[in-house]
Amino acid sequence: MVRKTTLILFCLSSLLMLTGCSKDIISFTGNLLGTITDAISGEPISGVEVLIEPSGTSVRTGANGHYEFSNLEAKEYTVYISKSNYQSDQKKIMVTMGLDNRLDFVMTPSQPKLEVLQKVLDFGNESTTLTLGIKNIGHAVLNWQISEDISWLSCLPASGRLQPEESVGIVINVNRNGMAAGDYSQTFGITSNGGIIDVKVNMSVQGMSVSVSPNELDFGSTNSTMQLTMSGGNNVSYTLTPSNDWIIPNKTSGVFSKSENIIVAVDRANRSEGNYEGSLSLRVGEHSSEIPVRMNIVAKEYPAVNLLSVDNITSTGATFKGAIVRIGSSRVIKHGFCWSKQENPELDTAESCNFGDCTSAKDMTYTTNILEASTTYYVRAYAENSEGISYSNQSHFTTEEADQKPEVETGTAQKVQSRQAEFTGKILTIGTKEGIIQHGHVWGRTPSPTIDNQRTQLGSTNVTGGYISALTALEPNVTYYVRAYATNSIGTSYGDDVTFTTSYDVVTLTTTAASNITHNSATIGGSISSEGGNTIIERGVCWSVDGNPTINNVRKSTESVAARYDVRIDGLSELTTYHARAYVITSNDKVYYGNDITFSTTHEIQLPRADVTTVDNIGVTFATFHSSVLGDGDGNISDCGFCYSYASNPTINDSKISCGKKTASFMATAKDLKENTTYYVRSYVTNEAGTAYGEEVNFATLEILVPTLSPVTVKSVTHRSAFFVAQILSANNGTISDAGFVYSTNHNPGLTNHRISVGTNSDMSIRVNELSPKTTYYVRAYAVNEKGVNFSEETSFTTDDEPEGSNIETGGYDEEHNWNKQ
Repeated sequence: MVRKTTLILFCLSSLLMLTGCSKDIISFTGNLLGTITDAISGEPISGVEVLIEPSGTSVRTGANGHYEFSNLEAKEYTVYISKSNYQSDQKKIMVTMGLDNRLDFVMTPSQPKLEVLQKVLDFGNESTTLTLGIKNIGHAVLNWQISEDISWLSCLPASGRLQPEESVGIVINVNRNGMAAGDYSQTFGITSNGGIIDVKVNMSVQGMSVSVSPNELDFGSTNSTMQLTMSGGNNVSYTLTPSNDWIIPNKTSGVFSKSENIIVAVDRANRSEGNYEGSLSLRVGEHSSEIPVRMNIVAKEYPAVNLLSVDNITSTGATFKGAIVRIGSSRVIKHGFCWSKQENPELDTAESCNFGDCTSAKDMTYTTNILEASTTYYVRAYAENSEGISYSNQSHFTTEEADQKPEVETGTAQKVQSRQAEFTGKILTIGTKEGIIQHGHVWGRTPSPTIDNQRTQLGSTNVTGGYISALTALEPNVTYYVRAYATNSIGTSYGDDVTFTTSYDVVTLTTTAASNITHNSATIGGSISSEGGNTIIERGVCWSVDGNPTINNVRKSTESVAARYDVRIDGLSELTTYHARAYVITSNDKVYYGNDITFSTTHEIQLPRADVTTVDNIGVTFATFHSSVLGDGDGNISDCGFCYSYASNPTINDSKISCGKKTASFMATAKDLKENTTYYVRSYVTNEAGTAYGEEVNFATLEILVPTLSPVTVKSVTHRSAFFVAQILSANNGTISDAGFVYSTNHNPGLTNHRISVGTNSDMSIRVNELSPKTTYYVRAYAVNEKGVNFSEETSFTTDDEPEGSNIETGGYDEEHNWNKQ
């Protein structure tokens, strides 16, 4: 009590000193304020959310862009600012007590920005398709469109929308048809809300130079078709005019680049024998030439067939188109196509199809799907009549390469940080006509990651070349395995594994509040919310009477490796205020601290004292305990009561009855005891120092015995009735559930003989009728409790003789208490 009084006086005097002279008041807090302005306009920004940590308090700026936090604890804070359509920002500041600490911000509006990956597209004199890549390198959605008025150029798509860091490839096509020779150059613009960029397009059209082979067409007497080949030039327009109606070219006009094959047929039908001469007039631009055409008709002739084209060439198939120009001198019995890997295929040595017979000229088409990929084949049409087999001109073609997975190459890591990085990749081959469905990079912590791991998705493409992926959501100081990947309709291909390691991040931890504080000890811990990829080799708590203690002050570590840990510190001085911080030390000898907390030790508390227990009201299953608190040990009583057991020295871990926070006498009744059992009981009292026990006593619960009854007194006996009287002398600690009389003509009647229940009253009496005259009976009283049934001593009596003149039969009776039971 002396210490308490001294402390109170000290606090009062300190308070008087602080309030006695206002100019000497010391502020232990500081203010944080500032203004937020627009980086472009310089105007203040309203509605900006300003959040400070570790307190978690937030405010919004007003119309003047001003924010303020008042009465903050003096320490370091992180200030976070955010507003839609602006880039978020954060800064750290140390708040000094008693001052207005100012921290201003300038916010940059979120804007899109257009980037074009190629500023010049050069198609040369052969290319017709190129891809132009554009990207949004800003921080808002980019809306773009292409503005162009170039007749020989088209763009797909011509407009679109890109998220930040998203890119797209635009397919640019040129059409040289009908254009004069020369070099062409035009510029078109890409306009957007993130800027305007011009792209220059260059293209060349070659001059005209056409040659014809052969110089003349001589069908003789057997040929029905011949091939005329025009070569040279680029996008050359031509007309081909026959001089006679028996000269039939499959094309009379068109446009070709490099070469053009024209099938020329002659019609011998309904013409007499002899030699025929004519020509084909070829006109290209301003130039014209004559190609002589000759044929001879004999009396009998073979069919005339023509191979018109080979189309729809794939890796496994092609479509042949041809015609029977003339059936010859008799009906065609078989016709179709034959093809082989060798030149001039014939029916005996090549693959073939057969359309059967025909009687007139006709077109024919056949598609095969059993070819080998990347293979050159030769094909001819054929027809057979009675004169023999005719073959058409020969054409050759090469099947396409078989579809296969794309090929990619994994590049290198760049811009590696603790939680993100960039990685380059390259598409080497596309693999199919349809192009790549998806591509990017995959990564994980184990070798050979797949698309089932984390991945970027850069979309579809038909263009080979390099690309860059942004790898996000990484963890600090972790080695990752990365592979480029690309997927087409055949499957997914990967590049080689390439590894990189993210950098370290800071360790973030919080000091937990002090608990279980005594006069010389307390429990303080830490909570690690992020290890930042570091390897922590020591974690614990440091403390001092000064603020922001370090490991150079007093410290204590723990063996725990959990993110949440506690440390019990001792050796403290009573009634003293301490500062404490959680700390960790990493493998690279860096020390990180939690926030500074304060706590004050208490005065020393002794165990309380409990009085001896007295026991009364002892029953079969219950007893009442009495005791009192003799002393609180200079602490706060948190609980008191009684503990009891079959063994000596019971504790609160045995059976216990709590009486709550009593400070004087207390009592309780135990109701779960066993019959006829010895118990040991003592009182207990608990304060901050622990639990103390009173002096032990023992007692025994009562035992239940069967009831005790008096002998039966028999009165008023007649020839048919008698009156029984008895008493229940004691229930013997039990509860009477039934009582009455039993009687019989035999000794020691029991419950299976005549039985009369009279309830549970201790005084029992009843008249029994319908007895037999002149008969000796034996009667006993009975009573039932929890232990069972007990009987009184046996009493006998004899009924009177039947009076004369009575006609009542002496046989048995069927009513209750009759003589049917012996």
